[in-house]
Amino acid sequence: MKLFILFSFFLTVCFDVFTQGEYVQVKMEKYIASSMLESEIQIIVDKIKPKDSQLCFVVNIEPRGDDYIIFVSTTISVYKTAIPEYVGYFEVKERQFLMLQNTPELFFTSCGQGTISINVEPEPDVDPQKPFSTLLYVDELPMWIMRYEKGIFTTVFAAY
Repeated sequence: MKLFILFSFFLTVCFDVFTQGEYVQVKMEKYIASSMLESEIQIIVDKIKPKDSQLCFVVNIEPRGDDYIIFVSTTISVYKTAIPEYVGYFEVKERQFLMLQNTPELFFTSCGQGTISINVEPEPDVDPQKPFSTLLYVDELPMWIMRYEKGIFTTVFAAY
């Protein structure tokens, strides 16, 4: 019985979190990925599992001296107040990727304004008396980490 109650609570929390979001159209800078980065991202896109196809994909590129670390992470949705943190987006095989920070010209070229559909949800209303009423902790969202060094991409970590 305790297991049933715990499972029911988990399903309620999951349903609550997954139904809060709504898809909205957001105008932001559109980029075109370089052919070398696009081919690496295509490998990821080709391996995306059906259950993960509705996730939001986010790319962050950090320079490390002459090298770059490329993070491709996922999220269920984006908080409405976080949208201004994204500098733009790009597409690979009709999948849209949000970009977290200004990116090196080595990897992207701006092509003007575009519109992206984002699953947006309001900030959670956290009640200290009910800390799990609107929050869901998800450990198993897929992510990938690559290193770009001397013209060569190396996969550091792959979700699958």
